[in-house]
Amino acid sequence: MLTLICLISALVTIFYVSYRLKAKLGSRKIFWLYAVFFLLATVGYVALIMTGTYTSDNRYVSVLYVVLGLLFAFHLYFFFLTVVAQVFERYLPGKRGKVATVVSVFLAWAIVAAGLYFSHTPRVTEHVVKVKGLAAPVTIMNAPDMHLGPARGAGFLKKVLAEIEKRNPDIVVYNGDLIDGNIALKEEIFSLFAGVKSPQYLTTGNHEFYVDTARELEFAKAAGMKIIRN
Repeated sequence: MLTLICLISALVTIFYVSYRLKAKLGSRKIFWLYAVFFLLATVGYVALIMTGTYTSDNRYVSVLYVVLGLLFAFHLYFFFLTVVAQVFERYLPGKRGKVATVVSVFLAWAIVAAGLYFSHTPRVTEHVVKVKGLAAPVTIMNAPDMHLGPARGAGFLKKVLAEIEKRNPDIVVYNGDLIDGNIALKEEIFSLFAGVKSPQYLTTGNHEFYVDTARELEFAKAAGMKIIRN
């Protein structure tokens, strides 16, 4: 039911944006092009998620999943920018309205591109937690939600492990959702974890159960991780 509501909401936003494009650019063709294209993209994206197909060990499915996800993200940002533009419509008559529409398109893509960049650029934040009775300081690195799969692979993992190696913590914790697709269940990917000198722990997250769980945990153990479940 919730999925149906979300899908209907997405379809409403698609036709709203298409209508606004037609109103500002004066073209029925742009209305139908945007509506049909993003309707197909949204339905395809939701179908990949709901059927679990996106977790397949298939490069073409992975590429399709990432591309449709980026298109869906673009549409959502463009929708919000279109709503903002309509609020200030009285100040954007004629050509200025067209310019605002074109700028919104580029701005929406810029936001998606920035999000894509930052999602592939690990950042480390440090927190000091005082624990009464602790005999000596302990450094723990927590690397949660890596979601290795269609969008992130060995390249991203190498960046994370480089940050871990640089700090040489006492303990490393991979706190759930390490894998987000069976395409990442490869020995060449998990062998990278074997190079970590610190003790490693993996806790299972919900995404661990969307993939071949037994195989993932087998690879994790072989790489030297201790598994914590439930």
